[in-house]
Amino acid sequence: MKNLLTHFSKIRGYFSASQGNDVGYDCRLTVVRPSFDRRSSMLKLCSILAILLTVGVGNAWGTTYTFNSSIPTTSWSTSGGSQTINSISWTYSSSTYIGATAARIQIGSKNNPQTSNWTIQTAISNFGSGKKVTAVAITGYATENASYSSYDISVGGSSVKSGSFSTSSDTYTASSLNVTSGNIVITLCGNGTKNTKALYLSNISVTYEDASADPYTVSFETGTGNPTQANITEASGGAGITLPAGPTPTCSGDGWSFAGWKETSAVTSETTVAPTLLSAGNTFHPTGNVTLYAVYAKEGYAREKSSITSGSKYLIVANYDSKNYVMTDSYSLDGDSEGHMDSEQVDEDEDDFYLASSIDSDWRYSIEGTPSHYDIRDVKNSSSANYLDIAYKNWYGKGDDNTDEWIITVSSGNWTLQNEYYSNYLAFNTTNKVFERRSGTVWLYKQVTVYFSNPTCCTPLGSINGSFL
Repeated sequence: MKNLLTHFSKIRGYFSASQGNDVGYDCRLTVVRPSFDRRSSMLKLCSILAILLTVGVGNAWGTTYTFNSSIPTTSWSTSGGSQTINSISWTYSSSTYIGATAARIQIGSKNNPQTSNWTIQTAISNFGSGKKVTAVAITGYATENASYSSYDISVGGSSVKSGSFSTSSDTYTASSLNVTSGNIVITLCGNGTKNTKALYLSNISVTYEDASADPYTVSFETGTGNPTQANITEASGGAGITLPAGPTPTCSGDGWSFAGWKETSAVTSETTVAPTLLSAGNTFHPTGNVTLYAVYAKEGYAREKSSITSGSKYLIVANYDSKNYVMTDSYSLDGDSEGHMDSEQVDEDEDDFYLASSIDSDWRYSIEGTPSHYDIRDVKNSSSANYLDIAYKNWYGKGDDNTDEWIITVSSGNWTLQNEYYSNYLAFNTTNKVFERRSGTVWLYKQVTVYFSNPTCCTPLGSINGSFL
């Protein structure tokens, strides 16, 4: 049963006979606030019967219908009939006597005891389409001798709670239900020969909610050979779950790390197209029992064969003698007095290229600007505003705006990098294996993020800073 807290006022009063000689006594009715005793499975809600449509306090997913203080006082018939109580239609069966005040319905009397079953019922569908009933409670009492009175709560054709009334107002609750169709039937009966003359029904409470609000279970697929993640079930329907932190993949040494959870399907092959991912720590509301798929990511480099994306990071690469060389910085690393560009070889493994372990992953160049001219900025030394520059015969880092502009063109994937100020080109010296000012072309590899749900381990050099795709 939903955590329902319905508060009623504390009322004490006497209800006097109003039906002539049929009722020859006063009936004292005490209504108190409900007390919730964790040691008892029975919810105590002593109240006068009402017909108010209310939302259960503290639970946005459950709605509780009760009737109280506005019961129709006329048009009740001993032959049975129907009454609309706060927009809900109830039908009731014949009785030896029936009468009502705004506070309760009386079935049977001193002179006409109710010794056969009397029922009042309504359809679950009356509370709206697509609803399910999670709890039903009745409040009432018997006169004279409660041991010879009985009640039964039936929902959807099955009896879910039965017993005897007390002689003081009490509540009897059927909880943990999950019924989506059929009728709610309340049956009362007394035994006149044992001095149970009349029964009073002072409340019916029906807790219901959308049938789709069942708690759902989320399972997680983490990929072959990776640590698993246990299933998580919502605490209650619609509550959602907190997405767990993804596992560290077995191939974390190759640069892979958890990126997020993906709905519907896994990423079945490496791609640079970023999928829509759910972040760990966020609340996820499943619409059914679903599976989420782990997606892993790593930094990689894809050869750019057509256009520059301003603001992106690139590696400047030369391909010579079936080998690939990366320009590692915009100034001399080896103290060469000529200031030539140093380079590092890129090793190849099957279809992927991996940077040699000595290459710093920050040795990249940010290319910014427009097709008319670009700035090529050294990412590693960006704090000192180093640009790929040219002066007389040496290449070196410099922040002079007059000499950092480049005209970059492409033909068949081969890039020509021409310094606009000096009209010189950046090229690769195949003899000295360095980049320097000379004619020729180079390749550009754009830094990208690679996504995959089932990465495999491949570490040809032991320390991998990135891969070429």
